[in-house]
Amino acid sequence: MFARDINAFFAPDTVFYNGNQLYAPWQASNFVPFPSQPSGAPALPSAFIGLTNQQLMATYGLAMEGILAPAALPGAPVTNGTMGTVATYTQVVTLAAPSYKTDQLLNYVFRYRVDGGAPQNGGTYNLIVGWNMFTFTVSGLPRTLFVLGL
Repeated sequence: MFARDINAFFAPDTVFYNGNQLYAPWQASNFVPFPSQPSGAPALPSAFIGLTNQQLMATYGLAMEGILAPAALPGAPVTNGTMGTVATYTQVVTLAAPSYKTDQLLNYVFRYRVDGGAPQNGGTYNLIVGWNMFTFTVSGLPRTLFVLGL
């Protein structure tokens, strides 16, 4: 996954059971998704290393699988994750480019879509080789997407 599209780590992934939502252990607010740089893959932005999901959400608008796990429902089955209420996800923000990777390192035009709408211009940047992080505001909340510079 690190060598492919790391935006996928943060995309909503929902599982339901008896009208409730199941949350994976890595969606817990105190879970640290990236305790160290992965080996054998493009380096993640160093600002991500060692942060909890709660810190990632507050700063970058990101959490594993799109949302933090809520408190477990009373009497919920015992699992390695959490059974909680059904989540309300924020707007879906995606790259507007046809690919998450590019070899255009100079004057890259960052564009994104909100809920599949028209492309929004996020500015022009010079990229580095590796993962480039773009944090911007949508409806008053921080949002972050990544582009892999080749």
